[in-house]
Amino acid sequence: MSSKANMVPKAKESVQIQKARKKIEEQLKKAEKKMNPEALSTMSRLIKEQLHRQQPGRIDLKKRQVTTVGDLKNKGSKAESKFITKFMHQIKHDQFPQEKDLEGRIRTISENK
Repeated sequence: MSSKANMVPKAKESVQIQKARKKIEEQLKKAEKKMNPEALSTMSRLIKEQLHRQQPGRIDLKKRQVTTVGDLKNKGSKAESKFITKFMHQIKHDQFPQEKDLEGRIRTISENK
């Protein structure tokens, strides 16, 4: 028995879907025409120019000290809120509350009125 015999035939596409598919195909064809070695070279040059122009405003990370959350914890700094403190404790000790069942929480529309 072949797998094709068990397959359900596809439903016919609606006119709206056919139009949308045609429109997308045309957009893809236009985009493919725009992608050529010359256009890619031009875009590459523009990106390099932008990076060079923005260079003075960049921070040199080699000259700057970067601090991670682990470093802050080791230095004894306090968390900003009770929520963060509790969450850090839960992560550290793998203590997460169990998911509560939805039983009794879902009501019908007539019960809510």
